[in-house]
Amino acid sequence: MDVELVRERVRALIKSGDLTCEDPDQTWAGPGEGKPCAGCWERIPASETEYEVVLPSGRTVFFHRACHDVWLEECEAAGFSR
Repeated sequence: MDVELVRERVRALIKSGDLTCEDPDQTWAGPGEGKPCAGCWERIPASETEYEVVLPSGRTVFFHRACHDVWLEECEAAGFSR
């Protein structure tokens, strides 16, 4: 996974509104279930940690650990505080 490519994608998704910076209602971490990551769009296998993030809008997004970290960093850089 190329972290800089993920960072560029996440920035573009935030800018377009396809990925929001809402404070999550809930976040869980556990083994991947093969769902696509909201940051890199690759599936998250059982051998990796999956972050399940429930947003106040009702949307649930899934991230690899590294992609979750990038999302948090990019939201902060865009002026959204946690």
